[in-house]
Amino acid sequence: MERRQLMGAGFIAGVTALATTETGIRAEAAAGDGDALVAAAVGGLQRAAEQHWWRGIARVRDEQRRFLRATMKYPEFVEVGVLVWDAVHAWHVTFQQPLSMSRLDDGRYVMTFMFTTLVLRPDLAPDYVGDGYENDRAGARLARP
Repeated sequence: MERRQLMGAGFIAGVTALATTETGIRAEAAAGDGDALVAAAVGGLQRAAEQHWWRGIARVRDEQRRFLRATMKYPEFVEVGVLVWDAVHAWHVTFQQPLSMSRLDDGRYVMTFMFTTLVLRPDLAPDYVGDGYENDRAGARLARP
């Protein structure tokens, strides 16, 4: 079994476990049609989780589009917080896209998303998405702690 399949199965198992909360069990007993209620609960939790994760993806894409309109190319680098980083990682796993991650000489992590390299900035707000920038400014930007 591939790592992506294993991670996807773990996500589904976690969502299914969340669906069996006490409220869901009481609603199932009251309604009598348990399968439909459980399916609806799982679907609702899955949509809520996707909306939470994909908000980070949307913010990165918005920054890429903003930079693209201004410069006619995608940014080479965008700094992101840990929640956005996790969302991009989850996007790669969910859609079984190749994941390219590495570590810079100064110890910071980078991940490629589309044509942009995301730089993890755990010292900033967890949902931070910075301005895109090009390689000519990367030395100055990446040198910052």
